Amino acid sequence: MIAIINTDGQMKIDEIEKECIGGKWIPLLIYKNNNKKIIPVFNLTDIARSFIKRNLPKNWTHGCVFLADSDIEKIIKCGMEIQPFDFPRKINENPDIEFDFLIHEFVEEPDFKCT
Repeated sequence: MIAIINTDGQMKIDEIEKECIGGKWIPLLIYKNNNKKIIPVFNLTDIARSFIKRNLPKNWTHGCVFLADSDIEKIIKCGMEIQPFDFPRKINENPDIEFDFLIHEFVEEPDFKCT
């Protein structure tokens, strides 16, 4: 599965590669809806990129990271929900949805792709 990296404009690509990737952690995009914390995931990077373009501010640094099954299990154990998207649905206009991020620590250096 592919998740989105969300820095809310605070980090640039070189900082992500140096600090996050090297430190085996990533700020994953989540959204809150009715007190639920949800991580959108995708099967294809193209769909993830389209989701980013439709929902997140253009001046933020974005990227994609591949999640292993063990990462998904760890995220679910922390009380998060995983929502697969097979279409880059626009959700940012829903007043009940608020974007945020979750720091996820990886066992191995994550596979990161800049968008």
